[in-house]
Formats: sequence, C-alpha cells, structure tokens
Amino acid sequence: MRYDDDGEWIPPVLLGHAEERRKEMGLSVDEVLIVVSDSHVTYTQDEYNNNGKCFKRDEVTVVMDEDTNEIMTVLWNTENTYKREGTSNE
Repeated sequence: MRYDDDGEWIPPVLLGHAEERRKEMGLSVDEVLIVVSDSHVTYTQDEYNNNGKCFKRDEVTVVMDEDTNEIMTVLWNTENTYKREGTSNE
C-alpha cells in the first residue's frame, strides 16, 4: 500500500478488469477499497508472476500489485475443502 509524505493512505486504482468485476459483483468502489485497507487475511500469490498480493475480507478477495498501486481483479471468496487420502470427511 502507498502512503503520501504526511502518512495518508493513497487508495489504489482499479484497472479495467477490476472495475468490470466490481460492477458484475454489485460492489461499490468503497466496498472494494475497504477490503484492501482493512483486510482480515493477506497473502502473496506467486503462480501468475505478476507481483500480486491478495487481500481478503468477508466474502471478497482483491488482488493488487503493490508496486504500481493498482487493483487487478476482484473475486468472491470460495471455500476450499481438502480431504486427506485414506481419511473420511465425517
């Protein structure tokens, strides 16, 4: 995240794809920005080689490039369930 010389947060810019996703999902810009500014979980995703960092809050994930201060996409969180081989889910 970027801050100005006075320590004020500089909100990231939504790229075209992120803006399209935000609209499709029925979210406001403020709802997307709160995910970044007050996320519950953050992690780096390396599999796409784009310097993306994921910010999760409630049911929304925002993927942004912190170097450029741009939001690349907005996604609904999905729950992943894993089952270890040889065990039951019960």
